[in-house]
Amino acid sequence: MHFHFCCFSANCFALKDLTEKIKEGVELEKRYAHEALPVGIVGLQADSISLYLEHVADRRLERIGLEKVYESSNPFPWMSEIMDMRKEKNFF
Repeated sequence: MHFHFCCFSANCFALKDLTEKIKEGVELEKRYAHEALPVGIVGLQADSISLYLEHVADRRLERIGLEKVYESSNPFPWMSEIMDMRKEKNFF
């Protein structure tokens, strides 16, 4: 759903403005991660979450035809597997 809104937004904003908005959103999310997990928990630290946020932002930018900004690798490869799985319409 968020990705579709992003694609819709690409048609509404100038592309440079959209890149800046995505960068601003990533910075806000990173700040939240550091405030929510100041010392981290087993397997989940704010720095890793920050890298993941940058990775996802780059993926979104590429999918709407814009250049990557962060060039960050994915610290949580299992998240990509979950996100890329085809959604079943009638699971039960």
